[in-house]
Amino acid sequence: HHEQIDCVFGINWPAPDDIVARKIGKTRYVLCASAAYFKKHGKPKEIQDLEQHQYIAHSGRTYTNKLISLKKNVSLNLSIKLKINEADFIKQCAIAGMGMVQLHDYMVQEELKSGQLIEVLREYFQDEIPLYVYYQKHRFVQPKIRKFVEMLVLEYKI
Repeated sequence: HHEQIDCVFGINWPAPDDIVARKIGKTRYVLCASAAYFKKHGKPKEIQDLEQHQYIAHSGRTYTNKLISLKKNVSLNLSIKLKINEADFIKQCAIAGMGMVQLHDYMVQEELKSGQLIEVLREYFQDEIPLYVYYQKHRFVQPKIRKFVEMLVLEYKI
């Protein structure tokens, strides 16, 4: 069964020759947990402190035991409490105090504002990662795709 896919979103996938990669915004990875979690386990002060913490990993990532987007490559032996393949459920587990998570800023911005989640060790991570929309390179790009990409570019003011 062949699926018809018009657009794909991604952050660092090198596009093949027949694919257009259009920057539509930026993101960054946020390492965070709930206040209840930090009350029980303490806040990490240094990156190496994370080895003493419970981490909830995204099972869809190539390396579930590695942090993404570190400024410097650091070898950590993370203690994986759970592996989950759905980012929103990972976030709910973090809010419930089950462990630390690393998610895109746009996924947790409301929870950070409300204090449900607290970010830690921000200085160790890259401040910005480009966000792309990918679509097939054709002489004729379908109007619905062209319109959708234009809308995204306007929305994110790139």
